[in-house]
Amino acid sequence: MYKYHYNIYPDANESIYYAQKQILSGIPEIVVEKELHDVDDSRIQIYFLDGKKIKLICSTDVGAVYMDTDIDVASYVLQQDELATAV
Repeated sequence: MYKYHYNIYPDANESIYYAQKQILSGIPEIVVEKELHDVDDSRIQIYFLDGKKIKLICSTDVGAVYMDTDIDVASYVLQQDELATAV
């Protein structure tokens, strides 16, 4: 179970997923793991920051883009005005 959950977008939108991925990848000292691409076309990107896990998910099964994390990354979550330009 993760400490934080962020609902980013209520649809499995790859543009939103990649925009969020770009923001997270810019965090200083973040460690980026290899992206996982599931058979149902879902995508999962795992990061580590200060030894804590961040999991960014674009799920076709759930139908959403969201993050589960062990660390507060609220300041790095896409905001409403950024979502409009990412779609």
